Amino acid sequence: CAVDSGCSLVAWRGGGVKNDNLWLELVMVISALLVGICLIMSAGGVASVPIEPEIECPDGQCPLDAQWLESIRSDSRPVGATAVAMDIPPSLRTENWGGGSCVHASTVSLLRWQGQHEMADWWRANYIGGEYSDRLIKRMEAANLRYAYTLDGDMRFLEWCVRTGRGAGLFYKPNHAINLVGLDAEYAYLLDNNDVSRPERTGEWERVPRSEFERRWRGYGGFGWTLVYQPPAPIPHLSGK
Repeated sequence: CAVDSGCSLVAWRGGGVKNDNLWLELVMVISALLVGICLIMSAGGVASVPIEPEIECPDGQCPLDAQWLESIRSDSRPVGATAVAMDIPPSLRTENWGGGSCVHASTVSLLRWQGQHEMADWWRANYIGGEYSDRLIKRMEAANLRYAYTLDGDMRFLEWCVRTGRGAGLFYKPNHAINLVGLDAEYAYLLDNNDVSRPERTGEWERVPRSEFERRWRGYGGFGWTLVYQPPAPIPHLSGK
């Protein structure tokens, strides 16, 4: 597939997150918590209700720093549960379509993985062809999606995407975009929308030594993005034999 000419080598710095309708979301969350607490107390018990907090950001843009990333972490996915955090099943993987929709295919896979199936179907039906970072961000904004991104190859962003179980899309390989599904100290694990059956066909995910992956990703422009919704719970992995 093809990313529009020249746009895979973006040189902008910084990143951000879409954080719209904050007060409405806070009111809804607080109302739901109060109702839940009343129901629990009336039943004679008290339970903690973990939530994923929102924070207010100036002009809707949150800085990409450790404090902000920790504020929207997903507590349902323990650190180190599995190297492949976005363990997306074949039925949810999105193949490239139209001869050049790799950015959109990667976005649809992220939407499906994070439970946004209606929006995934809408995106699949409305967008086709090459895409570049600036227009993708504008389209996610226009669709009122919750998203986060980096434009300068910041590995902290990808580490957060994997640690929270969300996965990421990124510009990688010549004129191409794929999904990052896992990351550990040694390897980056990838899902290519031109070869979505590879894990089952070969018995393992596509993987690249981490240092090589970092060098190549930054060489392709260092753009990465994700959606900020709740991913599925991790698949259990037993230690020992």
